Amino acid sequence: MPVFPAVRRLRGDWQRIIRQVTDRASSIPPEGIPLSVFEADCLESVFLLDRPEIVRALASKKLIFPVRDGVEVRVFGAKPESRRFAKPRESETDRFLSVVAPHMLRLSETIAERESVTTAEARSRELRAVAQISTLMRRHVERGANLASLRAGMWKTFREDVMKALASREPMMARDAIVSEIQSAKPKPKRIVSGLDRHERIVAIVRKAGTRGATKTDVCRAFNPKPSMREVDTMLGELIEAEMIQGAEMRLQRRGKPAMRYFLPSVPMPTLGTDLVAWFED
Repeated sequence: MPVFPAVRRLRGDWQRIIRQVTDRASSIPPEGIPLSVFEADCLESVFLLDRPEIVRALASKKLIFPVRDGVEVRVFGAKPESRRFAKPRESETDRFLSVVAPHMLRLSETIAERESVTTAEARSRELRAVAQISTLMRRHVERGANLASLRAGMWKTFREDVMKALASREPMMARDAIVSEIQSAKPKPKRIVSGLDRHERIVAIVRKAGTRGATKTDVCRAFNPKPSMREVDTMLGELIEAEMIQGAEMRLQRRGKPAMRYFLPSVPMPTLGTDLVAWFED
């Protein structure tokens, strides 16, 4: 048996650690436990730089069976049949939170900038952010996720002031909301009275863009003379609020900056990765 200097440094503590590891190994589940959990349970008194050598010493005595699969190391109490182990399954709520996190960050930044930008611009940005988050939640619920679990996960994960701002625009996000499912049938869109011709033109542009969606640049190019970007932001925000269009920030390729793309409510939104790359179901 090899001699490990780290074991010598432990002196009398080595036997105590052996007894502790023997007791712990009997309760390790068949799927093993992460190495970090094992170290926290049994090697808390061992100097951090000595722990890898102590783990090797324990493995040489067949008290534990560390297994590396890729970048992850798990500890087993008995020799596993395979050196490849099943990764812990990520819950639907965890997947949703990881996807919605970038959009919640943008909403947080928008709320923080309320005093430094005009009211119309801040309102337009906030509406777009809320629309993206709402669309993501609806998509996950349609795929079988539990609305109450997603909502509770968001309140536990994100800042309370951001969640309150979100709930003020989207009531189903409120902490005390009693809505447990999302109705598939949407109410009849509200009709905008002022600026009707320009709004209808934007809807026509978005309709023509189809499943790929229209960008703000596409909308500006369709007007002559061109309106200011602030006017376009305001009109897009009003159309989103009226549920005549929906929007989400995405990119079509991994390179380049993400941009807002707008779709009709009847058009299925593309699936977004954590890097905001869109996957279209053509």
